[in-house]
Amino acid sequence: MFSVADLKSFLKIGRISIDNWVFVLHYKLTVIILIVLSILVGSSQYFGDPIDCTIPPTEISNYVDSYCWFNAYTLVDENGNVFTQVKKLELHNRKISSGQYSTDIKHYKEVKQNFYQWIGMVLLIQAGFFYAPRFIWKTLFEEGRVKELVRGLESHITEDSEFEKRQEKIIEYIKNNKGHHLFYALKFFFCEVLNFVNVIAQIILTDWFLGHAFLKYGLQWLWYDSSDDVGEVFHPSHRYFPKEALCRVYFGSPTGAESNFYSARCILPIQIFNEKIYLFLWFYFIILAAITGCMLVYRVIVLLFPGVRYYLFCKKAWATDEKILRTVVYDFDIGDWFIIYQMVKNTDPFVFAKLMKRVHEKLVSGSRAFSAIGGGEESHDQLLDVYATNANYDIDEKHEKLNLNQGLARPYFPNN
Repeated sequence: MFSVADLKSFLKIGRISIDNWVFVLHYKLTVIILIVLSILVGSSQYFGDPIDCTIPPTEISNYVDSYCWFNAYTLVDENGNVFTQVKKLELHNRKISSGQYSTDIKHYKEVKQNFYQWIGMVLLIQAGFFYAPRFIWKTLFEEGRVKELVRGLESHITEDSEFEKRQEKIIEYIKNNKGHHLFYALKFFFCEVLNFVNVIAQIILTDWFLGHAFLKYGLQWLWYDSSDDVGEVFHPSHRYFPKEALCRVYFGSPTGAESNFYSARCILPIQIFNEKIYLFLWFYFIILAAITGCMLVYRVIVLLFPGVRYYLFCKKAWATDEKILRTVVYDFDIGDWFIIYQMVKNTDPFVFAKLMKRVHEKLVSGSRAFSAIGGGEESHDQLLDVYATNANYDIDEKHEKLNLNQGLARPYFPNN
């Protein structure tokens, strides 16, 4: 069951970063916004007065409000304009037959717009969708790998014995899993794509939920000219979120005698709130989709150009020797680069520099590897010999064992 402790855990900024700031926009900021809006809408519905109807038999007004909350309708013409001048209908204490209107409204049709009943629930469901990619990445794919790798390395004020033990574990992990992180990285990239797909899907689903009014709502609001608010031209908020509605309330005998009905005039104050919610969400979703799309373009650039990966590494690991950073970028595959980049985001720069120096010495075996990586006379086959020796692989099988296209291996942490 959800508790206050769970809420505090959700709201706080995580000490270990396993994603990026665009992810945070989706699973934290957007989720908080949607939950807050859902609570506000729900409180207005259940603790306020979302609808107020008038009908001649005033003694049944409470019944009428409850009935019309589910059965109210508006009159809409072929252009989508809502007939709001209900006083022209002269409906007070007057019985009318279905479909028989005065001359002023004969071209209008009845349209039920009862979506406002479900706005609170829909917003809550949307919050769940925005959190889903984070849940998939953190719980199903990442599984605490980065947290385990950087545990105890967040600060340069570290006990030597503890630091040495952590170093050895990380070196063993990198050595035994080099070339096996590609699938891990692809899972993260998939979740980034999922964020973009989700925000586009939420825009489309919101448009469907509002009767195909959401996509054009923001643009029409921006382009609206208040000087034209006469005759058949209505403000978009009045068109898509009408504040006035009609409702037929039937009265009849339970024995089956002919029923009569009154047509009640209803005011929907909650629509004033709803129109502002969806105007805000229109702008927010569009901006969020644009930011997420730009992040995907950025991700493609990072994957295609090693120079960009090297720049990102230098920016984060500024205390590390550039030759070592070049080794990680140009000699390690995308998956290895990604897991090490995840580490550098959560590690003190000086601690990371010491760690990578040890990793480089162990994995590349000193000057021979430096020469091969830095463009010396050593051949690529000689470099493979070095890796094969350090990883305790059989020399004759090194090309098979060091295949960088193998699948993701489970994290390996040797015992202390």
